[in-house]
Amino acid sequence: MRLSAVRNLWVALIPASIILTSAFIAFSSLINQHPELAMAITYDLTLVSPILYLVAIWKKNIPKITAIPVFVIGMLVSKVILSGHDQTHVDFIIDYIFPLVELAVMGVIIFFVRKTIKEFKKQKNTSIDFYHTLKPVAYNILKKPRLAELFATEISMIAYALFIWKRNDVKENQYTMHDLSTAGSIYVGFLLLVIIESIPLHLLIEQWSPLIAWIVTISSAYAFLQILGQLKALSRRYHEIGENKLMLRSGLFAEVEIDFTQIESVELTETDVDDLDIPVKKLGMLGKLEGHNVLIHLKEEVEIRKLYGLKAKANNLLIWVDKKNEFKQKLDENLGETTK
Repeated sequence: MRLSAVRNLWVALIPASIILTSAFIAFSSLINQHPELAMAITYDLTLVSPILYLVAIWKKNIPKITAIPVFVIGMLVSKVILSGHDQTHVDFIIDYIFPLVELAVMGVIIFFVRKTIKEFKKQKNTSIDFYHTLKPVAYNILKKPRLAELFATEISMIAYALFIWKRNDVKENQYTMHDLSTAGSIYVGFLLLVIIESIPLHLLIEQWSPLIAWIVTISSAYAFLQILGQLKALSRRYHEIGENKLMLRSGLFAEVEIDFTQIESVELTETDVDDLDIPVKKLGMLGKLEGHNVLIHLKEEVEIRKLYGLKAKANNLLIWVDKKNEFKQKLDENLGETTK
């Protein structure tokens, strides 16, 4: 574990300890003897906990907006552990305070989105695509790499899902990966599954807790947008052979830049991953469920950039290319040029 992570561990212990202490009191005989403790537990979880957490992270490299989940978790825990006790104050927070917090969060998001769009319009003529452009723009605004990656990923997911409908013309050095691949059909299946299950699941949970039911439903809607965003990005972000490097993309899930000098060879294969005798990594989000037809043999390990700033290493890469023969021929020609 990195030293910085260890130093920040105690920050998470603040809300965790308050939750554990509150749960202990709520499930003990103390609350029956002193009913007023229900109010104290409510405000400890929804007010004291997020404020102390915010104070603890104020000078740390942790986004201040993470205090919002602490508040929401405290609100939900209060509702659960105070079942059968006085929930007047919990209901007040849910009905009046929580909507104000939602509006505040939406206001902050809208502010950053508008600011990002303005920056994006200034730079769009020199970039590869929306997601590629948005990341440096988000960093210029937020100044923190990890937070910028999170913001760029979330905005791109929503943008591709709801707003980006036009497909850019495929240039001579670009190659699609969605026309013949089975990945698109699998994503559509996931979308249908989310739609089919969300309504009955909402009705079932609503019998126990309307609040939890709506939280689950909103989470399902969010998952739907994420899957739809990835599906549409697959058909709008292309593999690209540049002058001295290869750019591989799998929607918004992953991308990697590889210098031609790092490539050993290119092989056309649909052999199952388990039958290959070399370490390989698939670029696609679906792993073994997603087909492949090109294997990139590498001379050295390369870094794959994934969603939310996550990273992975690969010694050899499996990808899908619709025009695999043309892709291999073009890439072989460029690799031949680099060895001259």
